[in-house]
Amino acid sequence: MAKMGRPKSENPKGQQITLRLENDLYDEFTKKCKKLNLNKSTLIREWIVEFLENKKEVD
Repeated sequence: MAKMGRPKSENPKGQQITLRLENDLYDEFTKKCKKLNLNKSTLIREWIVEFLENKKEVD
């Protein structure tokens, strides 16, 4: 019988971060995501990668 379901990811996203924001900050962030047409998690991942790359240049 053939396997069913989604194929396994090569780089699964198994770690989770929880963040609490003030209402106005959350609203501005949501607006920015819509303007850039990105999911919230995608935008945060991009910012983390950018931060880590800039951090390497300083170290």
